[in-house]
Amino acid sequence: MVSANNVALLVNRNAKRVNERVLDRIGEWIPEQQVFPTGSEEESVEAIREILDRGYESVFAAGGDGTFMGMVNIMDRELDGRDWPRLGLLRLGTGNAVAHMVSSGVPEEDLRVFMTQEAQDDVPLSFVRDSDGVLSPFGGFGWDAQILQDYNAVKESLGDTVLGPVVKNLGGYFTAAFTRTIPNVVKNAMQGKDVQVKVTSVGDQAFKLGENGVVQEYIPAGETLFEGSLNVLMFGTTPYFGYGLKILPYAARYPSMFQIRLAHMHVLRTVPMLPSLWNGSYSGPLVSDFAVEKVRLNFDQPVPYQVGGDAGGMRTEMTLSVTAQPVRVIRLI
Repeated sequence: MVSANNVALLVNRNAKRVNERVLDRIGEWIPEQQVFPTGSEEESVEAIREILDRGYESVFAAGGDGTFMGMVNIMDRELDGRDWPRLGLLRLGTGNAVAHMVSSGVPEEDLRVFMTQEAQDDVPLSFVRDSDGVLSPFGGFGWDAQILQDYNAVKESLGDTVLGPVVKNLGGYFTAAFTRTIPNVVKNAMQGKDVQVKVTSVGDQAFKLGENGVVQEYIPAGETLFEGSLNVLMFGTTPYFGYGLKILPYAARYPSMFQIRLAHMHVLRTVPMLPSLWNGSYSGPLVSDFAVEKVRLNFDQPVPYQVGGDAGGMRTEMTLSVTAQPVRVIRLI
């Protein structure tokens, strides 16, 4: 059984489902002095510094993917040679890609089970580090990132209206995709504005993956993995993106590597394929899959970028590499 004295909780007060009732229920299992409510990055930095100085064995983030990734990146800067604690996530925000990976469900129940059961289980999770030094278990360029930018615009314009509850979840993504992203994609395609990308392996090894993620070809360092047109490039160490969408089904198959999936598809042809693309069952000529250690991406024009579900602006180049050692993430069983 876990000792309550060895567990800390970082709470994002701005997370969608954080309220006093939830905090009261959480307080039944974790002492108040070990709960760190935060509402800004500055508060999070101060809280995490104190958490690390106190040496807790397990640290939970209460929020969504953004809360978890914010905690990871601050710890990455503040650990200063110390070992990573075990990390956990209580599902209280939006997106929740990591929550799906570790089976996080009802936060209060997850915490109760974690604190009272004898058996403990961890998931080793590596991260992808981008050229800015940001760590994330997933990200993407092109359509994927554009939908996120359009989704944020939809939330901003409709969030305070009667449609607010509808657009602040998966419904908002569909609204953004069909009212903003797809019309713009069709317009750009008609104008011949295809994005060209060159993907180069700059790590020790890379694999081209075939059907069902089986290694099809070994690609040495310095070689080009892919060069041509694309609509979307997604990468990650976890199969899941937000809302349980299994976008990268082979992401965790090859230790010390991450998956890249590229696609160049006509948008109208893509729509009927979305269910198989989202549940990870699609395998065919419309996508190219790779397992890589480190790659350099060069685009012929600025493309939208998203990292861990947060908009990352427009980019023309990026280097992505997997972290050397995975972090232990608590599986809620």
